[in-house]
Amino acid sequence: SAPRTHGSRDLDLGAAVSHALLQALAQKGDAVQMIAGAFVTKLLRSRGGGCVGCAYTKGGAVYEERGPVILCTGGFGADLSSRSLLAQYRPDLLHLPTAR
Repeated sequence: SAPRTHGSRDLDLGAAVSHALLQALAQKGDAVQMIAGAFVTKLLRSRGGGCVGCAYTKGGAVYEERGPVILCTGGFGADLSSRSLLAQYRPDLLHLPTAR
């Protein structure tokens, strides 16, 4: 076996995962809201400590959403600079192909 990343035959890994999630999201209709290009500033917590929503900024405005939260941050494997997280914590993996 050779060192490698996993992906689909037709799409790179990130695109394949995004495509599958967007298809599932479309089936939920208005039950799920996707907010792209936002910066989450705080997770809102219940008195018991559970996550009950988030605060975020987008376009200079501040918003809060309550309910289940899924944070999707993107990957860092495509950053091959000397200051990247990969270079800092796993420089042994820099030579491997990424799923970008």
